Amino acid sequence: PAVASAWNVVVPKHIMDAKGDVTKDVIGTGPFKFKEHIRGVSWELVKNPDYWVAGKPYLDGIITYIIPDASNRLAAFRTKRVNLWYNYSPPSPTDATTLTKQFGDQIWVQESGYWGFGGITFNLKRYPWTDIRARNAVDLMVNRDEALKIAFKSTGGAHHGIMSPEGPWGTPEAELLKRPGWRQPKDQDSAEAKSLIAQMDVPRGFKVSIMTRQGGIYDDHAVYAKSVLDSLGFDASIKTLETGASLQALTSGDFDVAAYHYAYPIDDPDSVFGDFYTSKGERVAPGYSNKTLDEFFVKQTGTVDFAARKKIVDEMTEIAFNDHSRAIFGVVKWITVGWKEVQGWQQWAGFYNNLNMADVWIAK
Repeated sequence: PAVASAWNVVVPKHIMDAKGDVTKDVIGTGPFKFKEHIRGVSWELVKNPDYWVAGKPYLDGIITYIIPDASNRLAAFRTKRVNLWYNYSPPSPTDATTLTKQFGDQIWVQESGYWGFGGITFNLKRYPWTDIRARNAVDLMVNRDEALKIAFKSTGGAHHGIMSPEGPWGTPEAELLKRPGWRQPKDQDSAEAKSLIAQMDVPRGFKVSIMTRQGGIYDDHAVYAKSVLDSLGFDASIKTLETGASLQALTSGDFDVAAYHYAYPIDDPDSVFGDFYTSKGERVAPGYSNKTLDEFFVKQTGTVDFAARKKIVDEMTEIAFNDHSRAIFGVVKWITVGWKEVQGWQQWAGFYNNLNMADVWIAK
């Protein structure tokens, strides 16, 4: 799965040897070439005449606009400033319904599941998240039904555990909703959460900064995270960063907690656990490490038999749940809308595996 990940790109060795930073010297084997990036405004790509698939891409170029405000995104689509709306702040179910009523068969709508999850990521190197009781308390206090309405209000959402309930590796939704933190009603979970904080003697009004990314679902996640932390007696504030700065904060661990929505490229334990829960994972919560989980991870990677591998993955899932390095809210509903003339787009649950646009064209 790692080799097939859309995060992996092929670049010329002489470029890496000479410069070594593909974030500044954009080069690859894709259907489009980098033209211009206006920070906070847009990215522009042009057709790669040397693309290795003959006859593709069909488009001469692509401009991707960065539009943090939801109402402005809707207006941009309505006025055809953009003719395809997807990406990190996709249209909400309400947006799709509104546009369909207004434009009818002049537009199309595609919807699918989504390989990803959103919620709170704790920095286990910072107090009070060094103590599992604090992390458990927040996890218990999250009302998943409420989170789907608030944290996913701009997109719509669905329940999600460590892995997708819709796939072969995830905890089925019916089983998930019996777990502490997911079950209803919330009275028992709430009481236990407040008791755990009281046991720790965390000062009331202890200040916690919630780092998030600008725009759409991220703002919604931060608002809901703040309500959860405040309900436990914390004094939570939101720190909103633009995309690049927020990703830098995530990778460097420069945050107390992060309210974030993530995507993973393939619905496989190697991808999800390898990235988010093993000690060397690229997106593991800062300071999180569990030796037993790491050992299980290596074991399941080399296990061919599905039933045997699933048993190991279930053990890993239970460890991840019980360690509370994250408090998962759910997962976004993945919707794309396009004007009728935009053809060739195909919705995938794997967000990263559907972005090269080589098969998309504009019908005249």
